[in-house]
Amino acid sequence: MCYTETMNKTRLIFINGTMGAGKTTVCRLLQQKLPANVFLDGDDLWNMQPFLVNAATKNMVLNNIGAVLENFLSSGQFDNALFCWVMHEREIADGILSRLHTPFDFRFFTLTCEQAALAARLERDIAAGKRTRGVIERSAERAVSAAGGAAVSLDAQVRAAGFYEKCGYFPVGEIFDEEGCPHRKMVKKL
Repeated sequence: MCYTETMNKTRLIFINGTMGAGKTTVCRLLQQKLPANVFLDGDDLWNMQPFLVNAATKNMVLNNIGAVLENFLSSGQFDNALFCWVMHEREIADGILSRLHTPFDFRFFTLTCEQAALAARLERDIAAGKRTRGVIERSAERAVSAAGGAAVSLDAQVRAAGFYEKCGYFPVGEIFDEEGCPHRKMVKKL
């Protein structure tokens, strides 16, 4: 890693945030404002069919991100290199930075938004076919984890409890009625 505080190096800007927080939108807006820039969205490097998430593909994607960013930095053509991705664990950003060798200035920003606004954005994306329904649950879990939470809970309809158990939730307490439908509190440790 070669991050420095000198003015003649490319400024590498990481934009982090949960799914739907507005990372891509912010980077597109920054592209219009910053001089001599280039933008990489980490999601583009996961655009594969079939979509496989395993140790080999994770390593491949991190290597590809590192290679593309290194090419941006070493080209000498850009004052700013923008990169956005969900980097909910410090090891993700550190793993990318460890693959870079050309000196650069470094900035790291995390976008946050109100839970209701995030849910509305994700619902719009689901309706438009851009995301699947599970994105809301994953996004909420990452937001809780990023805020230092150790667990997330929800009130599930009893008939859906099996689904949530497969997602890592476990039942807590007694069954209760909510608007004429039996529910149970479910908790997932993060």
